[in-house]
Amino acid sequence: MKILDLQNIYKKGENEYVILKTFKNVTKIGEDKYLTYLSAFYIGELWEKQQLTYYSQTQRGIRYKKINNKVVEKTIVKESNINEMSNLILKGELSTTQLTFNVLKTDNEILNYNKEKNELFIRGSLSILDGMHRVKGCYKAYKSAQILNDPKLIENVKQLLFPIIILHLDDEDAKNTFSQFSKGLKISKSLSESFDSTKASNRIATKLNEHSILKDRIDTRRTYLQKTDTQHVVTFLTLKTAIDSCFPSIKDENEEQEIYIFLSAFFNELINLFPNLIDENRLLLKEEYINFEDIFFYCYISLAEDLYLKRKSNWKEEMKALNKIDYDKDNSIWNCVIKATRTGCTIINNKSSRALMIRVFKQEFYSNL
Repeated sequence: MKILDLQNIYKKGENEYVILKTFKNVTKIGEDKYLTYLSAFYIGELWEKQQLTYYSQTQRGIRYKKINNKVVEKTIVKESNINEMSNLILKGELSTTQLTFNVLKTDNEILNYNKEKNELFIRGSLSILDGMHRVKGCYKAYKSAQILNDPKLIENVKQLLFPIIILHLDDEDAKNTFSQFSKGLKISKSLSESFDSTKASNRIATKLNEHSILKDRIDTRRTYLQKTDTQHVVTFLTLKTAIDSCFPSIKDENEEQEIYIFLSAFFNELINLFPNLIDENRLLLKEEYINFEDIFFYCYISLAEDLYLKRKSNWKEEMKALNKIDYDKDNSIWNCVIKATRTGCTIINNKSSRALMIRVFKQEFYSNL
């Protein structure tokens, strides 16, 4: 499905894309500051009609791409984010957040607010200060629904409402405002993933953190466990990434629930074998033994995947082989993830080192069955 990739790059005196429009249901909430609500459909229409623009001075700049021996300007966006948002909008599942637009102050713009009718008339250049990916996601969903000519999809795009702040700022103030947005507090990857309930792996990890023996033992705030953390045994990011890797194609809610129930039982059995994983001695043991480290949950979930495939057998009995493995960090078999330093050792945590660690772990496990 081919959708015209509009750039709508605003340039003073060249491509100003003047909008001439009255917005309804608008509330004035401050000096040169207005609030309204627009549907994803309406936002997509604004972008299609080039009534909403990308002003590089108050965005991430412009990239240049050579197409058919011609250099063209492109907005700086991440297409995967746009595609994800578009799909969620089409399903009616996107959690909407505030977008901020600006009517650039020039000598020619007009803003008239009618308090009695709650209407705002704009003649000028309307650009995006915050929300570029969401706007392009709206546009893609808007076009996709029309191309597919699917009434349900069209209705979903029309029903999804975004709160919109419309400002009236000059160049300098607009840049300062964008700078404030860009310096906004960044949240950890773990916290970001824990907020995202669209992924089965995230939902399973959340349930484990709320209802299993790992209740409140999974750190959703940080990407890495702090050395002095006595509460948590694994980060949300580690757990969900491991689940994603080992259970990548969960078909439906029934399978998701079945995997969650099995993992809950698996961790019950694991804690029976290693009760120190969740008690006050864990930090001391972690200094000496690798199986108390956050990274080792990749091994645990990988083993759980194997046992899940034969869950109707006596898999709990097989798990007792875990007690026969030497987890001492001085054991050279773990050199794939442990690097000696002057002050002790450090964990090498990347995709390839984890794969080697899992391979070593499984060789040890199955040789002890």
